[in-house]
Amino acid sequence: MSGATRRTAAWGLLAALLVSFGFAAWLLATGLVLGADADPDRAQRLHTALTVYGLVVLTKGLLPAVGLAVVLFALLDRGGLARRHGRRGVVVAIAAASALASAVVVGLLLPSSFAGLPAARYRGPGHGVQSAAELALAVALALGIARALLGRLGTRPASERLGSGSVGG
Repeated sequence: MSGATRRTAAWGLLAALLVSFGFAAWLLATGLVLGADADPDRAQRLHTALTVYGLVVLTKGLLPAVGLAVVLFALLDRGGLARRHGRRGVVVAIAAASALASAVVVGLLLPSSFAGLPAARYRGPGHGVQSAAELALAVALALGIARALLGRLGTRPASERLGSGSVGG
């Protein structure tokens, strides 16, 4: 495995961890806020609903979108195309990869029923678009933060780290 492949794998793994922990924290906060005044039966139903929702969104939405976005970014940055345009080029490539990956996941993966997980049901055409936008934002943020953290930790050559005018790797 080449150094670039290892860096890309580390980037995808760190982004997946960040999006997973961020989503889990959001679910926990939602459960605490919504369940604060609930009777025990309602609190249990809320816990069950958030657990199922969390499993569906994480396993059929966020994690596949992160993986697909990493692959799409690699295709967009073939030969350093995005990096040649500096930080803006990398940000645009991450945003484009995240948006496309999220559209694919929302259109194909979330509405399907497999692995014992229920299919997502959209409340209309606008809801699917909203879900794709929310997913794309979460994925792009996770990828951007992961990329910045890896750059600060020195997993890329000094010429490619944040702060040197371009983001590479």
